[in-house]
This record gives sequence, structure tokens and C-alpha cells, in this order.
Amino acid sequence: MNGEMLDVNAVLASLKDFQRKTVVHAFRRLYLSKHSSKRFLVADEVGLGKTLVARGIVAKAIEHLQAEGDVDRINIVYVCSNAAIAQQNVNRLNVTGQKDFALATRLTLLPLELPNLGERKLNFVSFTPGTTFDLKNSTGVRKERMLLFHVLKDLPDLDRSGLRNLLQCDVGTDKWRARLKEPLEYDKGLIAKFMKFSGEGRELLDELSALCVEFHRYRGKWPQPLKKRRNRLIGQLRKRLAKACVDALEPDLVILDEFQRFKDLLGGESDASELAQALMNYPDVRVLLLSATPYKMLTLYGEDENHYEDFLHTLGFLYDNNKHVKQLREDLDAYRVALYQDATNGAEIRDRLQNRLRKVIVRTERVPATRDRDAMVSEPAVETTLIEDDLHRARALDQLTQAIGAQEAIEYWKSAPYLLNFMKKYKLKTIFMEHVERKTDLSGPLLAMAPHLLRESTLRGYEKLDPGNSRLRTLVDHTMANNEWKLLWLPPSLPYLKSDAFADAVVQTKSLVFSTWSVVPDVIAAVCSYTAERERILASGPVDYFELYDSRKPLLVFRRTDNRLETMSTLLMLYPSPTLSDMIDPMKLALDRGDRLSATELQKIAFERAGERARRMQPKSHASDGRRDQAWYWAGLAQRDVKQYA
Repeated sequence: MNGEMLDVNAVLASLKDFQRKTVVHAFRRLYLSKHSSKRFLVADEVGLGKTLVARGIVAKAIEHLQAEGDVDRINIVYVCSNAAIAQQNVNRLNVTGQKDFALATRLTLLPLELPNLGERKLNFVSFTPGTTFDLKNSTGVRKERMLLFHVLKDLPDLDRSGLRNLLQCDVGTDKWRARLKEPLEYDKGLIAKFMKFSGEGRELLDELSALCVEFHRYRGKWPQPLKKRRNRLIGQLRKRLAKACVDALEPDLVILDEFQRFKDLLGGESDASELAQALMNYPDVRVLLLSATPYKMLTLYGEDENHYEDFLHTLGFLYDNNKHVKQLREDLDAYRVALYQDATNGAEIRDRLQNRLRKVIVRTERVPATRDRDAMVSEPAVETTLIEDDLHRARALDQLTQAIGAQEAIEYWKSAPYLLNFMKKYKLKTIFMEHVERKTDLSGPLLAMAPHLLRESTLRGYEKLDPGNSRLRTLVDHTMANNEWKLLWLPPSLPYLKSDAFADAVVQTKSLVFSTWSVVPDVIAAVCSYTAERERILASGPVDYFELYDSRKPLLVFRRTDNRLETMSTLLMLYPSPTLSDMIDPMKLALDRGDRLSATELQKIAFERAGERARRMQPKSHASDGRRDQAWYWAGLAQRDVKQYA
């Protein structure tokens, strides 16, 4: 995008109305308001498209900066806790649609990329906090250390062999030395800043010289104290390199996605926080935070965190003004008192609070966005029934907790059965295992618990399994009552095919199950899956649970015979090919026709288009025995996908 103006309207046209409103408000607060905030939080509810909103803000920001003409290069920085998601989302934020504008890297590798960045008017760069800001006592990746070697090797009075061995770390010797011989192009101006930072105080370079002497002669195994000194030194070098990179990057807009996962970077005293602050405090930079859960609503008993102070800390970062935070705190205190006293000025204080918060935060939720203001979620009354065994289970669990000195477990009993089978790192399970290892006599409590534990004999014969809990029993009954276990997937809510495949299915929509305990999802998944699997398995004859995969012939098999891949055509049943998806899109076909297609009609279209594609994919080689190589049948699509989409 060299000098070309971005078509912002085209980007905004792809957004929903509420997303466009958020874009306009956030952009105005970041760039146009008389007292702009320079930092803003989009806190839309999960699933409402915060990344798409960010894309709209990016487009507006680029248009604004291009119109002003004060910058030679626009750099958008995206920070996310997950590297794979970061790379995916930075491509979504790339409003130009040109692949070479998006770069997923580490801050310390920027010297290798800066020449390319400098050649372009617009760049998108993504980082992760763990690899970009938290550099202390870390040796980083091989490429970072290769860069450090090439930069430092010509320093006067430095032992080059020692430097080579020092930076090798866990890379194989032959591979490391071969890589160091390869030429490495990097930005000289940025490295000059790094050398300036590294030379401040001399202590770092003195330690580098001393360690290079220690590492002069290669050893397969280095003493632990020497390794600690090495790791600390490399971490310090990487920190100074990262500091120089922030200056060279010249960010215009920094986006922190799901920032609550690394909110310590917003204002801590660590080296990582200091480096992050250098990025976010760069002159004229704007910072956009994205999070559906920027803070917790309340502090529970026994929690070490103070969520109210955490909320104010986030607002302190957004306002970047102690006076504004003080005014907000006073209004919050006043509003609390007004609510308790049912004061007449409560609405006035509320409106004042809303106006203060809207300067730095916006949030959209599903409830107001739906016609009936119910977020399209219903809460049906579900009746659960206790049976005699449930009470016996509670009594047995109580006997066990008393015998081992654990806290009362009645809340566990309410939520999940088979606790000793499924609990992992719970304190109750830990204390129990400690008593087992000490060979404490627990014969009485365990005898009472025995009928309420999973039995191997029950599972082996695929016998009926009692859910063991009134709530879980209701959930299983509700699921199995409609024979949902017969379906491979839930029927579509908006089908694009005319089909009777789900005609007899009475299927509910998704169910949400909430629980405080992490053991609950494991129990639900195990018991519900076993119950559904039991119905499917017994429908085709008895089998041993533990020998299921040995007794049933698998339908999808891939094998190699005489160094030749066989049955690979089966792969096409599983392989999600973008080429096929574009070529045969049932939804697009239905929209073009103006009506849904039958399965037969869709199969006919798919057969014709796939056949035409197959005729153009001619095999390029023959096997040594003269047979035509059929690998093109399954490999051709993958090759096509790589060329077009990789």
C-alpha cells in the first residue's frame, strides 16, 4: 500500500450496525475529541466481534494518519497471549488484504525485518507478551542468539570462540556452527541503538567479556552456576535489544487483545512491564484494549485479589490521569451510598459515572441487542429428584472426609458423583492419597464408598451406569430422551438442503451448564459420553469396553506397503480443503438459486465440478513398475491449497 488511500467505507460496510457505532465512538475518543483519551477499551460481550471492531478502528486510524500526512510509515502493533491466535488475528486486522503487510515475530527479531518494514508505508506486526516482554533469565530462540553473535562478534578484545559457545545453548554443535556461517542481514541503525544501550554503565559488556573467556573451550556439559550466569546475561542482552527495537518500531496504534491475561504489563514494576510501557508510551501512540472480561464483578471470600482495586487500576491506565481516577472513585463511593439510602440524586450520579466511563470504555451486550431482551437464552425450570442412593453417597463421602481430616465436601456431592475417580488436584483427593501412602486404615469409610465408585466390571460389560447425582441424572435423561445420541451432529438451525435426515429428531438447542468446580465438566463428559456410546455399541452386539478398538474393524485406515502409501483416498473424507469448499459451497448455491437444493441435486453439482477439476489434475509421474501413480487423486488438492491459500 504505497501511497494509496484506504477505502474505509468498504471496511465499515462489512460490520453490523452496533459494531460501526462502537468504531465511530472509540475512534472519536482516540483521535478527534478535544481531550482525547489516547487509550480505549472495547469490552463487548464474548462473540460480538471485538476483532472486527478493532479492524474498523484500524481502518479509521489509517485513514486519519494518511490524511494528516505527518508520518512516513504507519505501524500497527497487535499483542495477544497466544502466538497462533496472534498470527491469525493480525491477518484479520490487515485491512489492505495484502499478505506481505502482516508480520508475526518477536520484538528482538525486528532488526531482521526492519528493512522490509521501512520500505512499506503500512505494516502490521504481532507479538506475544511471553516472548516479547518477559526476557529476564531467558535465552530466547536460536535466531535471536544468532543475531546477537553477528552483532557482538567484532567487539574489540572479545573472545569470538567463547561468544560462539556462550550463545549456543541447547542447539547441536554442528548445526549451530553451520548456521553462524550463513550471512545475516539486519538493520544497522537499530543495532547502533542497541550497542549504545548495552554500553551504558559498562557492567554488561564487562560480564560478557568475562563469560566469553569462561566459555572459550567448548564443553558438552557446562556447570550449573555458569549456565545461570549465561542465561542471565543473554536475558539482559535481549532486554536491551528489545528496548532499542521499540524506538525503531515507532508504533502508531498498539492493540492489546484479551489484555486481562497480562494486565500486569499495564503498570507493574517488572522489567517486562517497563518494556511494555515503553511501547505504549511512545510519542503520539494510541492504545486499544480488547476484552470481554476486563475485570471480575466481585471479590469472593478467601480470594487474595481485590477486584475493585483491579478495576480502578485498569481505569488508571486508560485515563493516564490520577485526577480523573480520583473523581471516578469519589463518584463510585457516592453512588454506593445513594443506592443504600435510596437517595434522590442517585440517577444524577449514575449519569455522571456513565459519562466518565464512556470516555475510555464501551461495551455491547446481547441482552439489549435482542428483540425480547433475553439474549436468545431461556432458563427452563428443571426438576431434579433425589433417590435413596444419593443420600447413601453423601453419607459415605462425609464418613471419608471425617476419617482423613478433610473439609466438609457436601458442595462437591451436590455437583458431581464419583469424586474419588474424577478429582485430580483437589485438596480432598490429595489428602486422601497421602493417607493411602501412609497406609492409614480407611477400611470402614472405603467400604461405605465402594458402591459409589466406578467399577471395572460395570464398564467392561457396558452395563448401565447410574449418573450418581440428581442433577447429572436429569441432564442425562434430558439428553437421551430425544435419541440425540443417534445424531453425528446437531441439526442446522438454518438448513440449506432439503433433507429428511433429521425429520424424526426432536432436538433442543445448546444447553449451558455452570459450575464452580473444575471436576464437573470431566464428570459430565465422561458419564454422558459413556451413556451415549453404550447405546450405539449395544445396538450392534455386545463387546468388551476395554477391547473396543481391537474387536471392531476401523473404517478409516492409512497404511504403507512396499514403501507405497495405500488407501489414501480415504483422506479426502477428512481433509478440509479450501479449494473444495470454494468450488462447492451449498449456501452460495442455495442463495444463487433462491431456494434450497435437495441432497441429490447438490451431489450432482458436486460430481460435475469435482470431475471437471480432476480432469485438469493430470498425474505427472509413473511408478517404477509401470503403473500410473494415483497419488495425484489425494495429493493434488493439498498441492492446490498450498499454492492458493498458504
